[in-house]
Order: sequence, then C-alpha cells, then structure tokens
Amino acid sequence: MVMKNIIVLIVLINISINLSAQDFSRIIEVRNNRMYGLDIIRLQTQLKNYGFDEIGEIDGYYGPLSENVIKTIQIFGGFEQNGKVDKLLWDFIFNNSNKIILENISIISKYNVDDFIKKHENRMGYSTEGGYIEEYYLNDEIKVIKLHLFGETFQVECYFYYINSNYYFIVQKYHRYPFPIYYLLLEPNKLNAFELERYADELEVIAKDEFGAKTVIEYNTYLKNNENLYQFINGNLTETDYNLDSLLTIIKDKKANW
Repeated sequence: MVMKNIIVLIVLINISINLSAQDFSRIIEVRNNRMYGLDIIRLQTQLKNYGFDEIGEIDGYYGPLSENVIKTIQIFGGFEQNGKVDKLLWDFIFNNSNKIILENISIISKYNVDDFIKKHENRMGYSTEGGYIEEYYLNDEIKVIKLHLFGETFQVECYFYYINSNYYFIVQKYHRYPFPIYYLLLEPNKLNAFELERYADELEVIAKDEFGAKTVIEYNTYLKNNENLYQFINGNLTETDYNLDSLLTIIKDKKANW
C-alpha cells in the first residue's frame, strides 16, 4: 500500500512538472544583462528535445545561440522574426501536436548548400531584371531548390526545403524597394539628370544610409504535405489557395532547357 502511494505521488509530481513546464510567465528576449531562469532552462531543454543542438549548453541564460534558434522557428512557423519568445510562440513550442513540425524544422535548419551537390543551375534575364534557379542534392535526393526572381523594384526569393518528395517547406522572402533604390544598389550610373531631380528625396535618404527604412521585407512560409498546401500564420497551419503551381512551372520550364 505504501509503495502504491509512493508511485502515485511520483506520477503526480511528474504531471505537475510537465504542466509547469508549459506555463508561460514572461517574454524572453536577449538583453544586455542576460535573462536567466527555470523557464529558459525548460525552453532550452524542449528545443534540444526537438533536435536544435545548436543552442549549445542548457544553462538557463537566453543568449544569441538560443535567439538564433528562436528566429529560425519564427521564420518557418510564420511568426514575426524578432527573436523574442512571447506566449504565442511559447505555446507553439510546447504544444505536443507540433512535435513533428518542429523536429523537421530542426532538420532543415541545418541544411547547408555547401554540403550538397549542385546538379542544376539556370540563370535568366539581365542586370536588373531576371533571376536564377539552383537545385541541390544529397545522394541523388533533392534537398533544396533556390528560386530567385528580381525586377527593378523587387526581389522574390523562394527556398524549397525538402524532407522528402511529398513533404517540404517553402520560405518566400519578398523585398520591395522604392525606385530608384534598386538601380542605385546595382547600377548607380543609370540615372539621368531628370531622375536625379525627381528622386531627390530618396537619394537623400540613401546618402544618409537610411534606405533600409524604406525597404520592405516580407516572409511567407508554406508547408506542402502530399497534395495539400498550407500557410504558416503565427504557428497555425491554414489551407491556402496560394498559386504554388506558378513557381513550380517556372522551375519545370527552365529544367526542360538544362
């Protein structure tokens, strides 16, 4: 009877520990005086369990290594990329139903194209308009496709990260530049006198090295699972009618010429 009570007590203690590990108490972020606490130990332990060994030692201090992992999860999970762990992100990380997704994010976060073989490359267009496609393989298994399209006032980078042929993540990074910044970044001598006068305000901003404030960068992340396509929005998978076929068509058409 005593042994049975001890076992019940141990089970209750473990349940209590598991529940408390999921309790959110504060926003965790990098500060000059590094934040420390049991909640950070729990966070680091959970990240390690998912395979994010790059956080380093579990020490209870929230520093750059832990922040980099959080930013990676934010990109692939459709969160704002600020390196902060708020309740929304905390709940996403500690939700057991997200285990497979987070484990796969930990796998593709370690992808390095230098470790793969680039089998196909196609470049199209000219100086300020065009793009390129690159495919990277490991042991004849595709791992990454990079699709980069750009024009005078924008760039679209699409990265296809493959777990297998039916399950992959797509991260779309969209840059929008105010004209004529794109020209000035690539070909500063292209502007004529009229354009120099017309875009005097932008030129002044650029001269002050403040053009970043006028550059919009947007991330969109998708998950392709068999025939279904979902978009990540704050960690939630939402069915989308995003026209993935248009991107795949570009890749298919260009591969035909390889």
